[in-house]
Amino acid sequence: MTRSARIIRRDEVDALRSVDAVRAAAERQHQDLMRDAAQEREAMMQAAKHKALQDSMQSAMKIIVDTETVAQQRMTDLEPQVAALISAAVADIIGELDQDEAVERATKQALAKLKDHRRARILTAPDAAAAVRAAVAKMGGIGADVIDVQVDERLNPGRTILSSDQGHVEIGLPDQIRAVTATWVAEEGAP
Repeated sequence: MTRSARIIRRDEVDALRSVDAVRAAAERQHQDLMRDAAQEREAMMQAAKHKALQDSMQSAMKIIVDTETVAQQRMTDLEPQVAALISAAVADIIGELDQDEAVERATKQALAKLKDHRRARILTAPDAAAAVRAAVAKMGGIGADVIDVQVDERLNPGRTILSSDQGHVEIGLPDQIRAVTATWVAEEGAP
């Protein structure tokens, strides 16, 4: 069986070329948008990771506060999804840090801020005990006046509580991260 060739008229060829050009332009635009979105996301992730790694020699609390400041400046006119992306990036970065070092630095930061607390006792979860004790030892009497660090098997992992003449304060790394995240969420929802 022989197929007969059909001659396409010039106006049909022009219409096909026009449709093909529109399709090709739409495809290029789609690819450009996808590439730009991927580059923007990667740039934001890289910027957040770079900043956190530079500051890793400081306390984990300083990383959170600095990142919050930078993030809030950038989020002023951005959609809530961008705020969620930045929060996730901070959590990823903190997750990449050595946990004992992060707990120790967060504890030192909290003790330095709570310098008016006297005769303080610290209750800590077993997983954080060594880092909390190291932080107290390194503070050398600077900051809160800690007289005892006790391990409490009933506390959730990472949880640390300082009890003193001023009251009780949650100073564990997870609690400090939740406090900062709650601040972001509250400020993002504010008019």
